Amino acid sequence: MNNIKILPIFNQSAPNVWEDFIYIRGLSMDYVYDYHFNVEDYVLALDDFRDTWRHNSMNFAFGAYDGMNMVGFIRGYCNDRTAQIDNLYVLPKYMRHGIGGRLLAAAQRSVIFDADYAELVSLLHAQEFYARNNFTPVSRGSNRFYKTLSRSSVTGGNVVPVFYPNATVARAVRAIAIKNNAEPVDIRKIRAQRTPMFVYLDAESKIRGFGVAGDTDKAPTRIQVDQNYMTRYISMCLGAKLSAVAHLHNNDR
Repeated sequence: MNNIKILPIFNQSAPNVWEDFIYIRGLSMDYVYDYHFNVEDYVLALDDFRDTWRHNSMNFAFGAYDGMNMVGFIRGYCNDRTAQIDNLYVLPKYMRHGIGGRLLAAAQRSVIFDADYAELVSLLHAQEFYARNNFTPVSRGSNRFYKTLSRSSVTGGNVVPVFYPNATVARAVRAIAIKNNAEPVDIRKIRAQRTPMFVYLDAESKIRGFGVAGDTDKAPTRIQVDQNYMTRYISMCLGAKLSAVAHLHNNDR
């Protein structure tokens, strides 16, 4: 289990992503709750994934991968400064190996520019897991949990995925491009196409570099770093992250 990679899924509508989500969720529900997914459950789940994707611009998702195979996932969206986590499942074979905790931590780091809180509705057997990860019931006996998020919890040297660059990210990226005498980044295009994007944060959670995936010869992968700030190291970190997700990013269906 040491080789499991946690990777952001920028384009959830890419082929097989939702099918993998449903497969993992179905086997997990069968194993933990003895609940067997039927055709109606499959259709409802697929419709829910599609609707959430289409009607919430600030979606986020991560997959846990054993090689090329997804073995766990987390997904949700941000609204009104709150990250709503609506799915977190791991295949039975991969349970109790810390994968769920890694997925949860990755999701929390990724929403630091968009959310001050995280909320979720927990199934019965997952409540202890969320409590261990510092989530608190909104009231005694409630299955709705919340957690206050802090940007300071994202330590320096972190490369963080940006699923939907907001104004804060856009300003920081624009400033770095100007310092490098480079063309401005087309934030609107990144948002519209769900282009993979990462930023590098220093010890004060300030953006010091960014990387944007390319899709054509005219739009190659772009990495830029705040001048005189560990340029080579940050470029290497950003490049590694972009390479890791390259096979996950496909055109929308």
